[in-house]
Amino acid sequence: MTRYNQSDMYALAYLVVAVISAVLTTRSWVGDRNDEGRRRLFVLGWSVAIVYASFALSLHPSLHSARIVYMAVGGLVPAITMWTVEHLFRQEEPDDKLWLRPLLASAIVCVPAIMVAHVVMSRATTYQQVPANVLFLFTFGTFILVLRRLYEGWRDARTRVERRRRGYLVVTIGFAVLLTATELSLRASASDGTLTGQGPMPPLSAIATGFSIFLLYHTVNYSRLLDLHEVFSIIARVIVYALLLVGMDAVALFGRDVPNMQELHFQLFFASLLFIAAYEPLREPIRWLSDRLINRRGQQLVTALSELHSILPRMIDIERLVDSILDSLSASGRCSVVSIYLWDSHRDAFVLMGARGHRQEAPLRVIASLPFTSGFGEGARYYARPFLARQATKDASRAKILSLMDTQQSDVVIPFMRQEVVIGWVMLRDVEWSDGYSAEEINRLVRMSDRAAVTLFNVRDFEALEEKHRLAAIGALSTGLAHEIRNPLAGVKGATQVLEQESLSPESKEMLQVIGDEVDRLDAVVTRFLDYARPFELHPKDEQPNALVTHVLTLLEAEGMPEAINLKRELAGDIPALRVDGPRLQQVLFNLLRNAIQCMPDGGTLAVKTRMIRGGWSGPFLEISVQDTGPGISEEHLDTIFVPFFTTKTGGTGLGLPICQRIIEAHGGELDVRTEIGKGTTFLIRLPTYAKPPPTTP
Repeated sequence: MTRYNQSDMYALAYLVVAVISAVLTTRSWVGDRNDEGRRRLFVLGWSVAIVYASFALSLHPSLHSARIVYMAVGGLVPAITMWTVEHLFRQEEPDDKLWLRPLLASAIVCVPAIMVAHVVMSRATTYQQVPANVLFLFTFGTFILVLRRLYEGWRDARTRVERRRRGYLVVTIGFAVLLTATELSLRASASDGTLTGQGPMPPLSAIATGFSIFLLYHTVNYSRLLDLHEVFSIIARVIVYALLLVGMDAVALFGRDVPNMQELHFQLFFASLLFIAAYEPLREPIRWLSDRLINRRGQQLVTALSELHSILPRMIDIERLVDSILDSLSASGRCSVVSIYLWDSHRDAFVLMGARGHRQEAPLRVIASLPFTSGFGEGARYYARPFLARQATKDASRAKILSLMDTQQSDVVIPFMRQEVVIGWVMLRDVEWSDGYSAEEINRLVRMSDRAAVTLFNVRDFEALEEKHRLAAIGALSTGLAHEIRNPLAGVKGATQVLEQESLSPESKEMLQVIGDEVDRLDAVVTRFLDYARPFELHPKDEQPNALVTHVLTLLEAEGMPEAINLKRELAGDIPALRVDGPRLQQVLFNLLRNAIQCMPDGGTLAVKTRMIRGGWSGPFLEISVQDTGPGISEEHLDTIFVPFFTTKTGGTGLGLPICQRIIEAHGGELDVRTEIGKGTTFLIRLPTYAKPPPTTP
């Protein structure tokens, strides 16, 4: 049977680290090719991969020439490491170190010169080891500079968390350098005095370097390093997986004589298939057990999110949903401050729905949509403070977002999104003992927010359905009641017409006229009420809202606009065509404009505006505003203006605004009002920009 020697096993270890380094850094770079930190990590990762891959090949007797590539690229690794690490520090402190450029320049000049000397002197037995030893001294010396720079970065760190993160880099990279120097020294002291072969020491430096690349990957991609509990938990899982694979190999070969190579390959292939089949169902239990035993504090958030994941679909009330999320995250022990904001169309902003935790300052009650949601609109699934701090040096909008997060004392913001529409977010502040939220924790938080967003939409649809059924019941009752009123009115009207033909005194005829007029007025009220109560159908088609507004204003001016009224129109130019019932929408505008004119008998300004709003539950929407400078609406009347039959006008029916509201809601929009005593009132029509209006609500 063919046997693998120790050199083959060492070569395999170097190749595994090379592959891990290349895959991790490539994955990071592909995630965001415009990020400078990821580009530098990509260069470093592939440099390490080339070094270890070429060294692994050089261990083969027929490929000793590959060590030239290993030595050439290896001499550049310290400078590339400094180039990468320097970028990580630059985001938080001035770039006043003068080390980077000289180090890069010396590496670019010295390493090629040493390699030329190595090729020239390789045939001279006496001096062939000199270039290799010079390269070893140069590489080790430049790595000392790198470690010194890392130490200064650790010493100058401004926060405890950043100090720990940089301390991890100092320890892991320093340990990798120490092991590498030891291996190089042992190789140089070998019998031939050259840097060939592995030497007597196992490839521990490769393992330490691979771990350093892994930590740098987490620093660049997730703006954090794993804490020791997470590290030990990951190591424990890897050991369990390795033992599981070895155990299956042992079972496959148990009780058998030493097979030939073909049978050995088949048995190992069969054991590998068993491992792959068992890996998926065992992965989560093994993860849960390792975290439970080693990373208990980190597991608390996972447990809280799992519970939320199961209860969120059963929520039918927004306030209860918000309280459940706040209570679960706060009780997990991983969030010192939690707050939730949801979109409020009445304010055109996001409003605080609830908060938990101890704050130095009270949270903001209202936050504007822009610029805070701009990153979510560009595809970001969350905001993390360190990542934003890196972007804020080049992007003013990110700097504003970071400033708002500082004001809110939050480290991570997870949005509630559906189909690229932001309807709210949850803000989280980390606890003191943690180094930040891990990638797994953030992914779980994002999944929770996605589930919460679906629930929020379901609750809103459920409330709309309840309102639809309520209106249907009221409509059916009102229609029957209206008909019952009309029949007696017809009898009264007929009786008055008969009496008018009798010989009556002037006073009696005048009273009959009053009765007839009041019957006609009551009949008109019943007719309008039936228009309000009965189901009606929309006949939507593509309409240009600005054209509808202009047509209504033209007709209003043709009827005779009071000279004391100053009409202003501000129609935005980016309004798309909408599927609406044009005559119905014009009916609403006529009513609102006439109301505005009537409330300014002594004159004033009437302003009509259109604009697009980016936000809300259904995405972008059109807003048409009708603003007057009248006396305003008192607070006691503000809550009743959309109630049928409420009116402050002499002879009014109190059905104009309720009918307008029904028409707008039938289009899937809303009619809102804002007022200020002594300054005027503004009615706001908001219409979503989706292709078709929703089914008409009766």
